Amino acid sequence: MTAKEEITRRLKKTDYNKMSKELFDKNFDQLSDIQYKGILKIADIYGTKYKRFYKLKDSVNLSGFMSAFVSKNYTPSYIIHTNLTIIGAVQSGDGFTIRTEFYTSENVLVDVEINGVAYKQNKSIPYRRSMIIEKERDSNYLLISIDPIGEGSKVYKKLDENLDSLNTLFGLDIGSYFDTIEIDKAVYELIEKDELTPNRTVAKEESTKRVKSIYAKAMDNIKDDNIYKSCIDNTLELENMKMRFKKESIEIYGKELLKISTRADQGITDELTKNIISVL
Repeated sequence: MTAKEEITRRLKKTDYNKMSKELFDKNFDQLSDIQYKGILKIADIYGTKYKRFYKLKDSVNLSGFMSAFVSKNYTPSYIIHTNLTIIGAVQSGDGFTIRTEFYTSENVLVDVEINGVAYKQNKSIPYRRSMIIEKERDSNYLLISIDPIGEGSKVYKKLDENLDSLNTLFGLDIGSYFDTIEIDKAVYELIEKDELTPNRTVAKEESTKRVKSIYAKAMDNIKDDNIYKSCIDNTLELENMKMRFKKESIEIYGKELLKISTRADQGITDELTKNIISVL
C-alpha cells in the first residue's frame, strides 16, 4: 500500500482533488510521495471518527507526563502490522498531539469465478486505522478519536485496548492523569439550545428491558418527544441517538462515545467538539 492508495480509500475524490489543488497547485495524480504524505496527514484526522472525551484529574500535575513525551515526525507505515504504532507526536507547552495507527481485518464479499461460474466469496481484507490523542495547550480536556471499526461497543473495546498499548509504549498510565467524561448531558444541552437537532432516539427501559425507538418526521425533530425526554430524566437508558449538526450527521452511543463526520479539509475546525467542551 502507498500513501496515494490510502488517501483514495479514505477520502472522497472531490476532497482529495480539491486539497491537491489548494495545497500544491497540482492535479492529484501529479503529486510526489512527500506531497501525498502531506494530504494523508490531514486525512488521518478528518472523515468519520468516534470520539471520547477525557478531563485532567483534579490536583494532578502533567509535568511527569510531559517530561516523558518524545516528539516524532509524522511517519505512517504502509506495511501491515498487528501492533499499535506511534507515527507522530508534537508538543506545545502542556498541549500535545499523538498520532497512532493500527491494522484491522474485515471479511468482504468478493466476486470469484470457478470453472466459468461466478460466486461470492468471503475474503479477509486488511485496513489501516488511525487513532489520534489531542490536548490543546492550557486546556484540561483530552480528546481521543478513532476510525470506525464496527458499532459503539466494538469501538469502546478497541479504544481501551489501544490505550493499554499506548501506556506501554509511553511507559505511563494515561488513566492516572485523565478521567473519562460522560457527554450525554452536554449533548442534551446543545439540543435544547437548538445547536443540535435529534432525528432518532433508541433507548432501553431497565425494568422491562424493552427497547424503544422513534424517528423524527422529515423536517421535524424529536426535542419534545417522551422517549427523548425520558433519556434526559434518566428514566430510560440511552443506547443511541442520531442528530444533525448543520449538514453533518452525529451519533452518540451511551453516555461517552460520539460519532462525528467532518470533511477532510486543511482549514476546517471541529466546531461541534469545541461546543461540547464549552458546556461540559
